[in-house]
Amino acid sequence: MTTMTFDKKTIDFGKVKEDSENKAVFTVTNTGNQPLKIEKVDVSCGCTTAKKPENEIAPGMSDQIEVIFHPKIGQLKEQEKSITVFANIQEETQVLFIKAFVEEKGK
Repeated sequence: MTTMTFDKKTIDFGKVKEDSENKAVFTVTNTGNQPLKIEKVDVSCGCTTAKKPENEIAPGMSDQIEVIFHPKIGQLKEQEKSITVFANIQEETQVLFIKAFVEEKGK
């Protein structure tokens, strides 16, 4: 087991258009003394994808979890989605969030 921290727990995209691709990065740091293995990253919505680091993160080192939020046509107004990170840490998971206010594409 080890420990990890993130540079931020929430990313707010602000105003975005429906059917647009919005990328963000969470930086994860291994704050423990064992290699950190991010086993899986789950997203709460089909409009969100996340890419986890493929390799273990050595103690004291950092890597990135890339997130893309692509609101569908008609998915308007305030949106909040969660990204659950599964790793070899005591709590087993940590949850990150993205937020946006989605506006119509033509406006």
